[in-house]
Amino acid sequence: MTAPTHAGLLPAGSTAGVRLAAIRDAFEGLIAGGLVEQNPAVGVRLGRLTATFRPCPLTPQEAQRLLVGGRLFATDTLRPAGVALALGGATHAEVAGTAIADFDADGRCVTLATGTPAQRTVDLEAPAVSALAARADAQRRAWRRRRLSWVPESVPLAMHRPVCAYRADSIAPTVSMNLSRAMKCAGITRAGVRPKSCREYAANAVYAMTGRVEDVARSLGIGSLDVAYRLLDWEWQRRCAGADGLGDERLG
Repeated sequence: MTAPTHAGLLPAGSTAGVRLAAIRDAFEGLIAGGLVEQNPAVGVRLGRLTATFRPCPLTPQEAQRLLVGGRLFATDTLRPAGVALALGGATHAEVAGTAIADFDADGRCVTLATGTPAQRTVDLEAPAVSALAARADAQRRAWRRRRLSWVPESVPLAMHRPVCAYRADSIAPTVSMNLSRAMKCAGITRAGVRPKSCREYAANAVYAMTGRVEDVARSLGIGSLDVAYRLLDWEWQRRCAGADGLGDERLG
């Protein structure tokens, strides 16, 4: 659980938690199959890990490639929808909790963290709008096929089932797995890149356009300017700001 990441760094607490949840689930499967009698991971508690945090945001080119190529098969709408939300700055929990009703195709925007102090509306680029619109249509067809009541406020936009149907400790691992698979399909294997690189991309894209940490915090629903500042990668700003329109407002 505390093994180094691919970048050679100690894992963040959230990463260690995902690993522990996966181990617990694996043992539950072994118990169900009669191969073992007890789950040794049930009583394991993680202490506070001190990780050397260093953001590794996607580049604009990688973000575009992920939106287009991050699907497991031709009709896959789940992975592109999750990618669109993550690139808009959504946390894993926000990706899981966003419902069909939160997406406004005509307004080209999505509301994240609805009903919480972090609620905000994020504008979307055309590829993200297309990805979320395709997912909304696919969910509508799936609900009709399964003869379920269509309630847009509870039908998930980037999950198979409503978030309440998942175990609390499986939500973040599920979203992380979906984003990881999308990255693999898109051929994004650069050292240091991981699912949260999508959110870090969003932070750096906002800063490239406005030059204000306050705007980064507001766009990502972060209450601390220090936390928002830590998401910024100055090498990324030097190399990527201005690419595909990023930073044009700030640079004049």
